[in-house]
Amino acid sequence: MSKRITYRIFAWIYLFVILLLMLGSGKSYYAIGIYPVLLAAGAMVWEKLFLVRRWMRAIIAALVIGLTIPFMPVGLPMMSPEKLSGYYKEKGMDKIGILKWEDQKDHELPMDFADMLGWKELTELTEKFFDSLPDSIKVNTTIYGANYGQAGALKFYGKNDRFKDLVISENGSFQLWINDLIYFKHAIIIDDEVPDPNDEVIRYFEKVAVIDSVKNSYSRQFGDKIFFLRNLDTTGLRIAREEFKENKKRFNR
Repeated sequence: MSKRITYRIFAWIYLFVILLLMLGSGKSYYAIGIYPVLLAAGAMVWEKLFLVRRWMRAIIAALVIGLTIPFMPVGLPMMSPEKLSGYYKEKGMDKIGILKWEDQKDHELPMDFADMLGWKELTELTEKFFDSLPDSIKVNTTIYGANYGQAGALKFYGKNDRFKDLVISENGSFQLWINDLIYFKHAIIIDDEVPDPNDEVIRYFEKVAVIDSVKNSYSRQFGDKIFFLRNLDTTGLRIAREEFKENKKRFNR
C-alpha cells in the first residue's frame, strides 16, 4: 500500500465524522479532535515543499501570520464582549454566519463566546438571595437548576458549601445525585421561562415569585430568571420524589 493511500484514510475519516455530526446536529467544536491529525499531515506536505523550494518558507510564514492575526478574535475571546461585538461588525464578520446561534438568529457574540459569560452573575444573584433567607426557610429549601449548566455554575462559583449542597437538577447526570428521600417546602428555581402553574408539582406550591435575572446582554444566559417558590404541600413533595425516581431510571442499566 502506498503512502498516498495510507494517508488518504485520514481524509475519509474526517469526512465521515463531519457527516455524522451534521446528521446528528452536533456542535462545531465536537470535531476539534480531528484537526491535529490533519494539521500533522499537512505539515508533512509543506515540509517536503520547503526542502525543494526554500524561498517559499518566508512567503508561507508571512501568509500564515497575515491570515491568522485578523481571525484570532474569531477563535479566541481576546477582547471584552463590547469590543468583540464591535470588531465583528467592523470587519463584516456578522455577515458570514459566525454570530448565528442554535435559534438561527444573529446575536452580538458567537454562541461559544456568549456561553462563557453570565454564570458567575447568575450564581452571585442566587446565592445573595439564599443568604437573605431566614434559617428556618433555608433548612427547608432546595435549589433547582433547569439545566446542567445552571446547576454546575451554582456548584462551581458558589462560595457557601451549605448553598452548593442544596443544588439539584433533573438534567443529565445531575439526576443521579438527587436523594430519593429529598425533603423541601420551598424551592429556588433557575430557568429562562416562568414555571408552568399547571405543572403537576408547581401547582402545589402556595406562591411563585420572580426574584432577579441575568442582566449581561452579551451572555447566552441573558434573561435567565431566579424564582422563589414557597410552601409546597405533602402531595407536591410526594409527586416530586416520584418524578425524580422515575427520571433516574433512564440512567440505570
